Amino acid sequence: MAIQTTDIKAKRKRLTEKWEDIVIHLNFDLNRDDIYYIKANQIKEITKQEPRLMAKMDTLESVPFILRKTERFLLPVSRNEYAIAKGKGYHIPENVQNKPITHFSHLPFPKSALRTESESVFLDYANPCGLLEKFTKQSGLVLTMRNRTTTPIFSFFVNDKTIVVSHAQIEIDACYENMNQIIIFEAKIGIPSSFSIRQLYYPFRMDLEQNKKIRSILFCLEPKEKIYSFWEYEFRPYDRPESIKFLNATHYKILISKTISANNFKGIPEDNNLRKVGIPQADNVNKIIEFSVRVLEGYDNAESIKTLLGFVNRQSSYYRQAAEMLG
Repeated sequence: MAIQTTDIKAKRKRLTEKWEDIVIHLNFDLNRDDIYYIKANQIKEITKQEPRLMAKMDTLESVPFILRKTERFLLPVSRNEYAIAKGKGYHIPENVQNKPITHFSHLPFPKSALRTESESVFLDYANPCGLLEKFTKQSGLVLTMRNRTTTPIFSFFVNDKTIVVSHAQIEIDACYENMNQIIIFEAKIGIPSSFSIRQLYYPFRMDLEQNKKIRSILFCLEPKEKIYSFWEYEFRPYDRPESIKFLNATHYKILISKTISANNFKGIPEDNNLRKVGIPQADNVNKIIEFSVRVLEGYDNAESIKTLLGFVNRQSSYYRQAAEMLG
């Protein structure tokens, strides 16, 4: 495995060094503010390499030195053309010092996926177990899009220069939607040192015609400890990817909790006295359990519980009553 990793790094280094040949061959003056365009077939002709591999620059460290030293980065603008722009093309995830929040779920991770290293599997699991609802504060999320697709035609500014994108191929890791919002995820295994802003921005521009709020979230899974991390960003103004703004971030650890089955109540004789007991309007057993745990941790007022668990005003009292009934 170590030999294979070394070979991959060596190959990547050779590919990045070939960008010097491209710049020299096409006589690009990277010290100017101009945007330079290059066709995929030009990349292949000059370097004798696959353009897709030559264009893979997911982190700032993977950008060839000849581009990085002049604050340049690569953007796909169609299925067969790239722009070499000058400006901010990468973002460093904010360092969130908070300890992971325990999220209780009755749904165990699927056994058939225990050996997987795919970030999408973990993200998919985070939805039915309630974690996406907790972070986004949105219910009824449905997976609507994933994998490779092509962009519509749209334009934006980089360093006050206009770039037009037309049917560029992109990868969407996951897009979830409900009646009110469209939430787009860029998913990764491990927390990257940096990420390409394009990976969030291009999918964000896919759905601007929708009459719904668009949200952009970076999801990272720390594989050893199974820590689920989320960073949310926004673009304002929407036509400047350099305007990326951090909104919030949270780390989670999923804990499988015991659930109460309706079968436990079968065969219990009816007790007329039970009709006199008020039944609180708390319909999520896992949240009732978590409510009790959070109170023990010091979240002992309605406002702090409401913020932590994503309640509306009246729900704090409902779940307090339910927790008291469970003893």
